[in-house]
Amino acid sequence: MPLGMLNALYRAEADGLSDLLGDIPESTQARLAVYLYGRSHTHDLSLRIAATCDGAALRDASPLVCGIPNERARQVSGSSQQ
Repeated sequence: MPLGMLNALYRAEADGLSDLLGDIPESTQARLAVYLYGRSHTHDLSLRIAATCDGAALRDASPLVCGIPNERARQVSGSSQQ
């Protein structure tokens, strides 16, 4: 993923994040969420991205770790929309 796109995702508000992710396949979004989840400074972004994915996509992206807890991602997404 280009650094500029990652920077835009990092700075995006909740509604802007959806727009930016719209052209990225869900499997790529899930892999990105799993990758970012392990880094402390991108943990929140990871959960916001994971909230746009279904559980199966997250499990496929990281079968050994079982992906990011989908319910936790949904909670974070819900709290950011309030």
